[in-house]
Amino acid sequence: MLPKRVVKAHASDTVLCYGETLRLWGSGAKLYDWSHGVINNVSFLPVITTQYFVTGYDSNRCENTDRINVTVLPNRQVPEIRIAPKPNGIEAGVPTTLVASLSDTLTNYRLEWYVNGLLHSVGFSPNDTLFITPNLYDSIYCILFPTGCFVKDAETSNVLLYKPNVTNCILVFPNPAHDMLHIYADSEIIQAVRITDIAGRTIEKISSIEIKKMSIPISHLAAGIYHLQVLTDKNEYLQKVQVR
Repeated sequence: MLPKRVVKAHASDTVLCYGETLRLWGSGAKLYDWSHGVINNVSFLPVITTQYFVTGYDSNRCENTDRINVTVLPNRQVPEIRIAPKPNGIEAGVPTTLVASLSDTLTNYRLEWYVNGLLHSVGFSPNDTLFITPNLYDSIYCILFPTGCFVKDAETSNVLLYKPNVTNCILVFPNPAHDMLHIYADSEIIQAVRITDIAGRTIEKISSIEIKKMSIPISHLAAGIYHLQVLTDKNEYLQKVQVR
């Protein structure tokens, strides 16, 4: 009688989040037969915590078995995040501490702080503050990247905008921009917006609106220089915008 082969079950991971793929494979034999319809060394999508069994066969049809436990964790909602100056107020040229507050407790996370659409700094839990001296018209926000099992990878905070108390003007930020362009009007009402390329061709046109602030998705635009035309109830504004 030939001795039994020592068959071992292996997994690419034994603890994973719902929606992540898993790969199981055996060693110590030539052929492997897995439970739950698993194909040896082929990735699949597990949906529940369970135990997988594998039977290994050698060329003489001698067999042995092994098992492995795999835990599938449920995904949580990503907490909402808001940033605010501490203790209060924000003023151009004055050093300020910004604090990020989460709507739920997180143990491990990463915070990416952006100023005018550009990455300024990166912090890791439990550091939830940014020390900065803002300039006139700076826009500041941060993005939360939690560690663990969540329904989405990240959450973006509110935008802090420092601007003086002025009238008869609009504010466009960030510039350069990548995925979103924000337009704020102070004492005016935005009625229409048009984006043209350097050749004067209309790329985006939004009309029949009556709002004081709006956001325009621009991630589909090719990198380059564009002209933004904003029509309000009082004036018409033209501004050059760079898309990266």
